[in-house]
Amino acid sequence: MNFLTKLGNCKTLGYNFNLSQNSSASLSNELMPSIKNFYRAGALITMARMDSTAHNSFADRLCETRDIFVASVQGVSEEQSRFKPAPDRWSIQGCVEHLALAEHGLLHQIIDNSTPAEAPGSRDKETAILNSDGGDRKEKFMAPERAHPTGRFGSLEEAVRQFTAARERTIAYVASCDDLHMCSTVHPLLGTMRCSEMLAFIVVHPLRHAEQIREIKRSAGYPAA
Repeated sequence: MNFLTKLGNCKTLGYNFNLSQNSSASLSNELMPSIKNFYRAGALITMARMDSTAHNSFADRLCETRDIFVASVQGVSEEQSRFKPAPDRWSIQGCVEHLALAEHGLLHQIIDNSTPAEAPGSRDKETAILNSDGGDRKEKFMAPERAHPTGRFGSLEEAVRQFTAARERTIAYVASCDDLHMCSTVHPLLGTMRCSEMLAFIVVHPLRHAEQIREIKRSAGYPAA
């Protein structure tokens, strides 16, 4: 079963962006990785650092999918970036804005809304997510309202800058984070998961929207270069 398919009883949350829907404020300096102590039953739980192989693997994939996504908008004009295939569909600029917001919100969930686990879980789901290329675009899912694009960044160039800045914060966090296999958080659509699985989702999320951008470019009425 596709990892996005079964939403069933998942708890739905909104991302915590601390931005009004019409704000043009920058996300670039809003989320800095924090150091947290976890307490359970009155005892301090010391989180082990993630091993260097896992750090490097996640960092490499974060760079790879960032570059693939940024390449998907290269050469797109502002006019093209605002084109919508239908009134209820997102534009290219909207896809980039959503991705910047989502990256910000999901990293926030890992850093500030996670809880420790007694033992590491299976890595099967993490592997499935990393191998999914962002999931099948034929399966449609509604993003939380707070992650919907509103044009808050004003231009494609600024939206891309916000996404790449958010991705750089994720990469910086991964460079020295605790073992994310040993803590859990809640994805706003998929429910409770290990933080390593959330990070895997962050890794592949741009691939889903790179494919969406390719679909937009193939749409009838897409402006000529």
